[in-house]
This record gives sequence, structure tokens and C-alpha cells, in this order.
Amino acid sequence: MPEEWLKQMQNQVNSLDRLEKYINLSDDEKRAIETLKTKWGVSPYFASLMDKDDPNCPIRKQVIPSMQEQVNEFGMDNYLVWKENRSTEEVRPDSIARQYHDRIAFTVVETCAI
Repeated sequence: MPEEWLKQMQNQVNSLDRLEKYINLSDDEKRAIETLKTKWGVSPYFASLMDKDDPNCPIRKQVIPSMQEQVNEFGMDNYLVWKENRSTEEVRPDSIARQYHDRIAFTVVETCAI
């Protein structure tokens, strides 16, 4: 019998159908999942902690993609400056999620560990 963590990872909730077994999705949540190209997923245990009917549930907000992710309120307008505007052959990973004036947010894995 596999260890519990392995079972949780093998049964990830990472599709609309699976997620709807745990919560009643709002129209906005459904639209974000269907529209954005965000990779997301959550263990069945973590999904069970979500409030079934509250789109403002903090756990839901950690897991479910949001159309707000397209809003760049604090980052640089052209946040991939290094990629488009460099005259060098330096190879860099395509892992910058957002670049700010004083810091950079990296995407280090394809799927969130949650």
C-alpha cells in the first residue's frame, strides 16, 4: 500500500471535473480555469479543506487560478526586460514569473506543491 503522501499526489485535484466534487465553483473561478493557461493542482486533502460555497475562502484563493493574475499593478510594464532587450547570447531559463523594480519572482516548478 502506498504511503499517504504518494496517494495524495497520484490523485491530485487538477481538473474542473475533479474540483467540482469538492466545491461549487463561481462563474469567475470557472472562467479563470478555462481561460488562463495556468498549471494548478491540489491534493485531495487540501481540496477538502476549502469552503464548498465561499469563493473568498482563503484556501480556495491559494489554489484556484484567478483572472486577477493578469493584472500587473506593481510590476514593470515590460517585465521580461532581460529576454527581449539584451544583445547577448546568454542562455537563461524561462522561469521569471514577474520582474519588479527591486526584485524578481521566479517560477521554480511547473505545479504548485499544494
